[in-house]
Amino acid sequence: TCCARAARCGSYNCPRGHALKDGAWDIDCEAEVCVEKDTGTCCKELAKCTSHRCPSGTVLKEDAHDLFCADERCTAEDSWTCCHSLAKCRTFDCPRGSILKDDASIIVCGAHVCTEQDASKCCDPLASCEQYKCPHGYIPNDHASDLFCGEQRCSERDMDICCTRLGQCTDDVCPHSYIPKSDHADRFCASERCSKKDVDACCDPLGTCSNYQCPRGYAQRRGVADVLCLSRSCSERDKGTCCTALALCTSHACPAGFTLKDAAWSIFCAGHECTFNDTKRCC
Repeated sequence: TCCARAARCGSYNCPRGHALKDGAWDIDCEAEVCVEKDTGTCCKELAKCTSHRCPSGTVLKEDAHDLFCADERCTAEDSWTCCHSLAKCRTFDCPRGSILKDDASIIVCGAHVCTEQDASKCCDPLASCEQYKCPHGYIPNDHASDLFCGEQRCSERDMDICCTRLGQCTDDVCPHSYIPKSDHADRFCASERCSKKDVDACCDPLGTCSNYQCPRGYAQRRGVADVLCLSRSCSERDKGTCCTALALCTSHACPAGFTLKDAAWSIFCAGHECTFNDTKRCC
């Protein structure tokens, strides 16, 4: 025969971005084999994904300009090809000083991956440690202005983050001539570690014999005014340290012509031994 039968378009592989026309098996190419120049005859141009309107909660893929819908016009069925689901805020790492919002699981970011631009949408600011009032025995951390609580409001749970525990008054804070205050176990130093600066807060000075009033029958020893008592206030326990017992007039020898007073047993000489100077007192 002098003529060959033309190939049908149904046998042609359309290039990317194209698809066979409907009824392609009824359309003839120009020759026995369909070739590139038959593209316009056999194929229809597919719509690009950039013309597709993604449904709520989705966004066009970044390479949508290089993706194609299934036909000359995009339809809802092309969403899987053209669109990404928007990322949820729960996948976002909030920047320092902020925390995911309570409803982060239902809030969507602006793209299929959350970015820094979504921070205000996804995150709430954390409370600063400056807003936390440290309890008794604690002081604000030196870096409190740069530290954050665990939530939008500070609570007791943030104490270890926001505060520094003060050193507690102990016996070894007090130097010689001082004694721990009676309530020193409930007192704190000015900083994390106690030092000499905390003596007044933690300690009381020991009393001295100069503040002790010796009882009747005793007189202050000579040279003991600055001698320390056993506690902050001198007491009867310090009598032996601060005082000397006075001699009773019964031990006094009255000179010739004098005799001991009837109450000599209850009268004291001026010192621990009676002397001639005690005659008027005792005789």
